[in-house]
Amino acid sequence: MINNDNLIHLNHLIKKLDDLIDIMIESTKHIIDTGNVNYELKNVLDKLDIIIDDLNDSDEKNRLETAKDHITYASVDILDDADIFYKINRLKIAKSILINIKSKNE
Repeated sequence: MINNDNLIHLNHLIKKLDDLIDIMIESTKHIIDTGNVNYELKNVLDKLDIIIDDLNDSDEKNRLETAKDHITYASVDILDDADIFYKINRLKIAKSILINIKSKNE
């Protein structure tokens, strides 16, 4: 079970991922500096680590680790436009996992 503080953090991370997905989609239409996106994704990963360390439920831990793996892949070589849609889909999967965990704990 996720405590209330971590639920608040999870909600913030979902919003952050949503914003970063929008920026990445926009970067496919226009030239946009996505360096800040990578920085923000690393912040999301750091906060996820804090939530994961605080959990006792191994199922939720595993699901959050899976979300973290998707975010990590998306943040590696973010400037490589060839895989940008694949990376966007990875972030959408991670966001869905976070939403599912949040809903289960509310």
